[in-house]
Amino acid sequence: MLTAVPVQAQPGVGPVPAPPDPGHSAPVTGIPVRKPLRATSDDLPNWDPGPQAWPAGGAAVVRVDRKRKGARRSKVPGSGAGVGKPGGLGVTIYASGTSAVGELAELHGAEAADTGPASVRMSVADRGTTDRLGVRGVVFTLARADGSSTSGGDVAIDVDYSGFADAYGADFGGRLRLVKLPACAISSPDAPACQVQLTVPGATNTEPAQVVSADAVSVGDAATATAFTERADSAGGSETVAVPPIRGPTKAQVWAGDGGEPTARTTRGMPLLEAATTNGQAVYALSAGASSSNGNWGATSMAPSYSWVQGRRAVSSRTAFRLRCRR
Repeated sequence: MLTAVPVQAQPGVGPVPAPPDPGHSAPVTGIPVRKPLRATSDDLPNWDPGPQAWPAGGAAVVRVDRKRKGARRSKVPGSGAGVGKPGGLGVTIYASGTSAVGELAELHGAEAADTGPASVRMSVADRGTTDRLGVRGVVFTLARADGSSTSGGDVAIDVDYSGFADAYGADFGGRLRLVKLPACAISSPDAPACQVQLTVPGATNTEPAQVVSADAVSVGDAATATAFTERADSAGGSETVAVPPIRGPTKAQVWAGDGGEPTARTTRGMPLLEAATTNGQAVYALSAGASSSNGNWGATSMAPSYSWVQGRRAVSSRTAFRLRCRR
């Protein structure tokens, strides 16, 4: 067998690739660091409502101006017929502008006898009592004071809130409304059933004049009325009255009396299924609602997530934001 030594492989012949381009450098200048964005509200001064003149609390008898029927819905004058300032709260009281008997008599071309009170004892709660009721406003009672054997009756009223219109934010004065509280609100302020606020039908807030008015509010009997006394401290004080064991309005009636809102609320903002009776003494309050002529402050729940349905498609979103509140 013949063998041969392999021929050594020769290197290939071809173009040699050029070395890679090392590139080139460029001058770099410094970039200023951006400051964190700040909300414009962060630079605003703390809101100062200025001095507020809350009613100190107390009671007084106000003679009803029976020459006029219905509320004026204008600024409460300093003096004159029907004008009073019980406990430091300016009011004007007139003959009732509406009544079922009067409307029926007018329908038949007759004139109904005026059975409304000639004078009313208005008692305004001090701040301590008002706070225990959970009301951010003013609480007062109305009782007949003319000595008539006729019980109750209706009057028209203008209540001046100019002294405390800016006590709280979000257009507090413009959000004030006239509500009626259950009769047990004074004696049992912590009971949820005694905290329900029923909007007085036809009551209005005239913001330019800073008055809340109603053409017909019922007054209680002198025997069942709580008399508040003016006190310098915040302990408050009132006469305890017996609460008649009468079942109050149902949930549907509460809704209807509160303008048909989807939920009935107590003075502390809690949902309620049933209210205590409003029979007995007439307890009222100027209490702030969620809206005024400047906007509806309850239009959104401020929840971080929302969902809605568009056609057959469900959509949801989630937001996160920082909200700084001024005190």
